[in-house]
Amino acid sequence: MSTTFVLVHGGWHDGSCWERTIAYLQAAGHRAYAPTLAGHGVAGGEAVTLGNCVASVLNYITERRLDDFVLVGHSIAGIVIAKVAEQCPERVRRLVFQNAYVLRDGESVYDLLPASLQQMLDGLHAASPTAEVSLDFETFRNVFINDADDETAKWAFSQLCPGTINRQYEKVEMKRFHTLDIPISYIHCTDDVTMASADWRWHPDMTGRLRDPRVIEIPGSHEVCFSNPRRLAEALIEASKR
Repeated sequence: MSTTFVLVHGGWHDGSCWERTIAYLQAAGHRAYAPTLAGHGVAGGEAVTLGNCVASVLNYITERRLDDFVLVGHSIAGIVIAKVAEQCPERVRRLVFQNAYVLRDGESVYDLLPASLQQMLDGLHAASPTAEVSLDFETFRNVFINDADDETAKWAFSQLCPGTINRQYEKVEMKRFHTLDIPISYIHCTDDVTMASADWRWHPDMTGRLRDPRVIEIPGSHEVCFSNPRRLAEALIEASKR
């Protein structure tokens, strides 16, 4: 059975980060769409809110009359897909979080970060509170794409786009999301060390905040869309099953 996927990227990316994953999904007979969030890609540098990002995905879905789709969110886009699902639950067949944040009501991403990442964000924000910022290659290589060879890591780094980080500090109302009756899957890339600390993991800390999620574990870093798009596509297909 063919499935329609709507794939939502995280920070410092745009919709093109999914291109190789989409190629594998299409080869398996599925359809996939990858909107670029407001303030990302060619629109990078805009100090957009999470609400702007949510609106851009809702507009994309409405303009294309998409229905009965699997809505996928990577990293901070876990918040975006949760808020999109609140607005159009009847259109969403399943939610898939891919190493993505799941907030409790009134939390921000910043609230969840280990102290080392909070310090990194605070430094970036202090240096450029409203302008766009970029990851440095060493951090990206060692923390975000630690499963790739050097050539792949350099290519992936060239695909990133600068962005503002104000969304990391936003407190988000999540009461309605946690009442939705939409099936949920969580893809956990086991080599992802972006959030690793003594008392915090993507799984079970984020998965434990969801109602009866289907958890799929695969090898891979936070940037598995670049380092192993075939395996990510296979996991998405598995995650989307009814």
